[in-house]
Amino acid sequence: MTFLSKALALIVIVLVTALTSCVQSINHNHKNLDSNDSMRIGTHGMLIFGDSENIYVSHLPLFNHPHDMQVIAKIKVNNELMAQLSVLLNKDTYLTLVPEVFDLNKIEKNFKFSGSVYDGHFERQGVKAIELARFEIEQLYENKVLGTSLGDGLIEYRHLPSKSDNSHFYYRVINGRPASDHIIGVSAPLVVKKTIHIKTRNLYAQTMELADALDVKASSLQNIYLEINELR
Repeated sequence: MTFLSKALALIVIVLVTALTSCVQSINHNHKNLDSNDSMRIGTHGMLIFGDSENIYVSHLPLFNHPHDMQVIAKIKVNNELMAQLSVLLNKDTYLTLVPEVFDLNKIEKNFKFSGSVYDGHFERQGVKAIELARFEIEQLYENKVLGTSLGDGLIEYRHLPSKSDNSHFYYRVINGRPASDHIIGVSAPLVVKKTIHIKTRNLYAQTMELADALDVKASSLQNIYLEINELR
């Protein structure tokens, strides 16, 4: 066998070996993708809201995987971070949180994660205010996969505890599509209703509808967060 023949034979062997390895690698990755299809690994942005004693996070949901879950939770933070968040929450804007990548299915009580806090929406020109802080889930109030059936026009809101009898939070339960991600604050004394239901033609309850349901003045209500376009 000439030198040229030996060289060509060696090249063929190298190419065949590389192609075989590549095919095996592709097959392996495909299996992993199939086996992980039910996982919800991603960057799961969240809203932060609350007061100086109760800090809540609300996952910013979509109807597509892996973000198709509504999660509302009270979080535990250290004293320094609590003080920082309390100052930021007193501003006119809202806060969002960009956590490190994790599987949303694994979120539960005592779940710990790190993330950066933004003044405003992190995808809409929000400004980073706190770099990589530590958070822990203290209590879950909502943790479910979103359904995609058509809504029936009956919107449900649920109450969240606050530090004062004159301050309250309610969040909209997402039960069908289209929907809205809606969280309100109530600055008034009221007889707490754990759940309210409002029949409406809109994607979220209007101020007067909420005021009537809660028996408070419309001026005492504040939209903490409202998102419609992402949940159509």
